[in-house]
Amino acid sequence: MAKRLIFFLFTILSCSNLLASTVEDCFCFIQNLTDQASKQMEELAQQEGIKKIADGLYIKTLNEGTGSEVLSENDSPLVTLKVYELKPGGDNHPYVVDNPKKINLSHCIPGIRAGVAGMKLGEMRRIYIHPSIGHGELHPFFSSEVVYYDMEIVSLNREIQ
Repeated sequence: MAKRLIFFLFTILSCSNLLASTVEDCFCFIQNLTDQASKQMEELAQQEGIKKIADGLYIKTLNEGTGSEVLSENDSPLVTLKVYELKPGGDNHPYVVDNPKKINLSHCIPGIRAGVAGMKLGEMRRIYIHPSIGHGELHPFFSSEVVYYDMEIVSLNREIQ
């Protein structure tokens, strides 16, 4: 809770200092960014091969997998991944390239947890995430942006329940 409050205050101060003369203008600026993200998601829905999984979550299978599926939040798959901010014009460079990486799905943002559900071993999927189910207010760089992950399941490590 404290982290969210600190980030919220940081965002307001940054906006009011850099982009707006009043707090009201800052909120309008943040709302405009969120509206832009929603518009980007609507445009994605029109593209071939894009599948809607939930509100604010789209996927595109880049390479079919053949092995076992990721089944639950208790899975901790070893993945290769790249994280991108969706930018107009396609000038998207990865923010993070960390390969391979073990991820504990129970600690991931909601968009990742839902986006990897049903992925098979060896599958590569592009997961598009609206900020409302992504990093949201927890991440200063991606707070109002559509981000997407290119993720491949390299191996599955299942936790014993």
